[in-house]
Amino acid sequence: MLFSIITVGSGPRGIATDSNTNKIYVTNNNQNTVSVIDGNTYTIISTIPVGNLGGTPFKSGIAIDPLRSLVYVSNTGSNTVSIIDSISNKIVGTMTVGSGPRGLGILP
Repeated sequence: MLFSIITVGSGPRGIATDSNTNKIYVTNNNQNTVSVIDGNTYTIISTIPVGNLGGTPFKSGIAIDPLRSLVYVSNTGSNTVSIIDSISNKIVGTMTVGSGPRGLGILP
């Protein structure tokens, strides 16, 4: 059953939901962005720039830590992981990691 079609950024790849905020996060593979969707209205409420804005775009993994209200996005093109506050939808940190980070997982 199809509820709604939502147009996000170019090349949507990863998706994660935050049950605390009822937001849906979509990584946009061909851009350096994450689209944030309101889970009640199915509208885009924010587009967050992530990764090296001058580098090769490639968003690979996304994971949510509901206990800390944080979203983690692996930026394969810039060898970083962006940390987003799921309440404010703002970047609160960036970690440099090894070459080509892809999948992410959270162990609460």
